[in-house]
Amino acid sequence: MATFIKGDDNISKYKNSVYYADKSIGDFIEWAKKTNWWKNTLVIMVADHCGRVSETQPVFTTELFKIPMIWTGGAVKTIGKTVAMHGDQTDIPITLFSQLGLDGKFPFGKDLFSDGSNSYSFYTYNEGFGFVTDSSIYVYDHKLKDKVIKEGRGADFAEKAGKAYLQVLFDDYLKR
Repeated sequence: MATFIKGDDNISKYKNSVYYADKSIGDFIEWAKKTNWWKNTLVIMVADHCGRVSETQPVFTTELFKIPMIWTGGAVKTIGKTVAMHGDQTDIPITLFSQLGLDGKFPFGKDLFSDGSNSYSFYTYNEGFGFVTDSSIYVYDHKLKDKVIKEGRGADFAEKAGKAYLQVLFDDYLKR
């Protein structure tokens, strides 16, 4: 594929990789729509993390961890619905089970389509973690041994919830 964005710097290379991935996925979806199995297909697309869009952007910024999730396919009955709830990849199994009418057990997920689910997300990066709600953000850096972001209404809750979530994840990991 030809280079779409001119330049040999890291940001131009990153933007070209995004263009290539987007075009490849788009081409695949357009092809799949023409198959006889498309009507029974659900495609869930979600990134594992965002890419840096600036060489000077701090590694802990919450902007790096905002990622879209797209549900598409012939099996999708509701078109154009946007869910603004904070969530993460661990929410996919519960959300999918709920849509299929299945009873699923997964300790780290919530149903993103349920009004009864709390809106929050948890993320980690090499040196720390973040916990985000609709009204607060808490980000802790292990190297600095301190918070790097604590803001919003309910930031004390976000701090405690983030630390507790990390501890539960770590305990679960050690059991396996």
